[in-house]
Amino acid sequence: MSDNIILLYGNHADAGVLSGGGWLPTNPLSNLQKRALRRVAQSVDVQPSNTIINVQLAGPATLKSIALGPGNISPGYSYRINSETTDTGWVLGATRAEWNTLTWEDPNYWTGIPSWDDAERGMWLIHVYETPVTSMYWQIEIDDQANPANFLRFGRLFMGRFWQPSINYGFSNNGLSFKDASLKSTTLAGNKHFWRRTNPRVFRFGFDYIPEAELFDKGYEFQRIAGYDGEVFVIADPGDGLNIQKRSFLSTANTMDPLSQAVFGYGSTAFELEEVI
Repeated sequence: MSDNIILLYGNHADAGVLSGGGWLPTNPLSNLQKRALRRVAQSVDVQPSNTIINVQLAGPATLKSIALGPGNISPGYSYRINSETTDTGWVLGATRAEWNTLTWEDPNYWTGIPSWDDAERGMWLIHVYETPVTSMYWQIEIDDQANPANFLRFGRLFMGRFWQPSINYGFSNNGLSFKDASLKSTTLAGNKHFWRRTNPRVFRFGFDYIPEAELFDKGYEFQRIAGYDGEVFVIADPGDGLNIQKRSFLSTANTMDPLSQAVFGYGSTAFELEEVI
C-alpha cells in the first residue's frame, strides 16, 4: 500500500441511507450526515449487535478510505467493514507499539496498545484499503465492549472521493501545527487571563512535481469540488499507524495554491488545511 498522503472529499455518505444497530432516537445515525460534529449518533449500549452501521449509497462509489468519528471508542476496539465485494475481517483499531517502547507506567504496557489521551478530540475509526473498492452497499461493525462509557458516540461518517497523488508532498515547506483559538484579556494592571478552547490542527504541504496530466485531472477536481467550504479528511501518512490519529483529521481548506506548470510535463501546487472542531 502506498504511504502517500490521501485527501478525501465530496462525502458520498451524506446522500446515503444509514440503518442498523441500536441507536438512541435522540441521537440517530442521521446525525452522522450533518456537518456539526456536536450532533452525534449514540448507541444504546456497546453490544456489537447495537454498534452496526449499514450504509446504502445513492449509487456505486469507489472508496480508498472510510473515516468514522470523532468518537469515544477506546484504543482496544476492533472493527469489520463489508461491501458487496470485500470483507476486511476483524481489524484491531489501534496499531501496537514495538516491543519495549511503552514505559512500565503506561496503563497499556502489557497490551502494547498506546493510550489516547486527547479528550478534546476523541478518536477516529480510519480504514485504508490496499486498492480502491467499489460498492453501493456497506456495513461497518464495531466491537468495543470494554468501553467504560457503555455506549459509542460518533460525529461524522466520511466516505468520499479521494486523491492519493502519485508523488508525495515535498519534504520542505510542510508542517503540522496548532492554531491559537484561546480567548485572552489583559486587565488595567497588566494581568493576563486565558480561556482555553480546542486549538485546531493546521497542516501545510505542497507538491513540487506532480505529473501534469494528474495535476489537471485529480488536482483540478479536488480544488473544484472541495473548494474552501467543503470538508476534506486528510490522512497525511497511511502507513504511520502509531501516529495516524495525530496526523489525520477532518478539515477545510484555508489556502489552495494555483495549479502551476513547474517544468516540462510536471506541475506544482500547495494547500493549507485547518481542522474542523
